[in-house]
Amino acid sequence: MNSTGEKIVAVTGASGFLGRAFIQVLNTAGYRVRALTRNAASGPIDGAAETVLADILEPGIAERMLDGAHGVAHLAGIVGKVGVAHSEYWQVHVTSTRRMLEAARASGVQKFLYCSSAAITGNTKTPPADETSQLALGDIYDMTKAHGEITALAGGGRGKLEVTVVRPAVAYGPGDMRRLWFFRAIASGRFTLMGNGENLVHPVYIDDLADGMLKAFQAPQAAGKIYILGGERYIPLKDWILLIAAQAGVEPSFLKIPYYPARAAAYLCEKTFGLVGVSPPIYRRYTDFFMKNRAYSIELAKKELGYAPKVDLEQGAAATLKWYRDNGMI
Repeated sequence: MNSTGEKIVAVTGASGFLGRAFIQVLNTAGYRVRALTRNAASGPIDGAAETVLADILEPGIAERMLDGAHGVAHLAGIVGKVGVAHSEYWQVHVTSTRRMLEAARASGVQKFLYCSSAAITGNTKTPPADETSQLALGDIYDMTKAHGEITALAGGGRGKLEVTVVRPAVAYGPGDMRRLWFFRAIASGRFTLMGNGENLVHPVYIDDLADGMLKAFQAPQAAGKIYILGGERYIPLKDWILLIAAQAGVEPSFLKIPYYPARAAAYLCEKTFGLVGVSPPIYRRYTDFFMKNRAYSIELAKKELGYAPKVDLEQGAAATLKWYRDNGMI
């Protein structure tokens, strides 16, 4: 605790979409935030009392971040990137988690929040999946996120360190650059749809997600637990597209292409473009968005944390579209 009596919370991955949102709720809750980012272009992080510019794997950074801290939210991760060596996924998702845990114990940190992903349960055969569902690790991202979870939970319960894992569903909202392509394509009135669009998606508005994470971070009963954080409902992908289109004031026309040939093309693109170090125009994880069921139960978080998503899909789509338009993106 610092001289003002505020509790310090360290946040890794602070310049990302989720990191920035979580820092805002920490601020509102009265915490003093120490933010870690390796993105020099991001500048000082809005809402952070201190911004540390460094790579999370840099020697001594974990200790520096957690010196005098009450808690840490470990949100750093590799997401939406192609051509990254598998070893880097292991380092960022697992090795950095181990180092943060070691530094947390050495510094007397009390709270450790690890951000995983609901996607590690794979294609939900019998919706909804929950925290007890068997994992289905489809790629290196899923595999290393799952191992990060295991590492985090194994590091809790020693001394006074309380570790909690959250698994976000499909996060979206104002400021989300990962979903820009999706909203832009819908708003244009022309959308390329792989498959039939009947697979389930589970969106969660960024403000609701950040609020759920704060509840998981603060609740004493959350120690040693995993919580899935999603929106109030999941929905077929095509219905979500039509819902967003209605908010955008367009009637989308669909260019439908078969899923499996598209996935095969994605595999070839990954291999070919990877040889020259260029991101491919399409990759397999992108095609999974059009095929796999991502549908989850949020009942445990509701029951134990008082988690209560407030923003429905219509409100979330309208707010997200407005932000993109206000910033000249669509």
